[in-house]
Amino acid sequence: MSPPSITARLGEGPVGRPSPDWTVIMPVKPPSLGKTRLGTTVPVRAALSRAMAVDTIEAVSRCPAVDRIIVVTEDVDVASEAASVARFVDPLLIDVHPRPGRTADGAEPALIAAVDRGAEVAGRSCHRAALLADLPSLAPRDLARALRAAIRVERGIVADATTSGTTLLTARADVEWRSSYGRHSYLRHLALGHVDLPTEPGSTLRFDVDTRRDLEAARRRGVGPRTAGVLSTAPEAAWT
Repeated sequence: MSPPSITARLGEGPVGRPSPDWTVIMPVKPPSLGKTRLGTTVPVRAALSRAMAVDTIEAVSRCPAVDRIIVVTEDVDVASEAASVARFVDPLLIDVHPRPGRTADGAEPALIAAVDRGAEVAGRSCHRAALLADLPSLAPRDLARALRAAIRVERGIVADATTSGTTLLTARADVEWRSSYGRHSYLRHLALGHVDLPTEPGSTLRFDVDTRRDLEAARRRGVGPRTAGVLSTAPEAAWT
């Protein structure tokens, strides 16, 4: 049986131009380089990475608080698929992932550069948020709740389920953008002045996918149609 589609489960369709206006920056690594901890073959991992990215982008496009999505990637296929899900998706094709790597404190300069470049393109006149594109179970309403709360603070953050990483980072209009993505990013973002945004228990905004266990949990929770399609067709032999 195929995994349930998050779109079908929520019954949420596209929305019109929202207010207030948020620009969401979504960096996407080349699929062949992403999600190395999923424990599968490179082709399946790449297909899953691309599927999860586009499903996440589509979920964000259905959030009533989002006016613009800037997808920062060097992958032409991801850019093309992302642009097809909503009229206000702007792909930004730029080589910001020359090679994987971290600093001594776990920060990822290439990922930070991608997010910061997207924020620069967005400009300071709008509210800005950064969201990594690995939330295949994301419900638009959970993002909407967080962005409503983010209006009340200069800079906000939502931690992942382990309270180690960052899924959502925000800055109000005219507030300087600051980011420090990578391992243990939650604590670094707090040090940069971001404050916790309230989320509902079990909010889908907190469940990113890095490992096979994360993926299985997302599958039970319900995933987007592209992710569901890859999971239903990948041969069992692809998983190690």
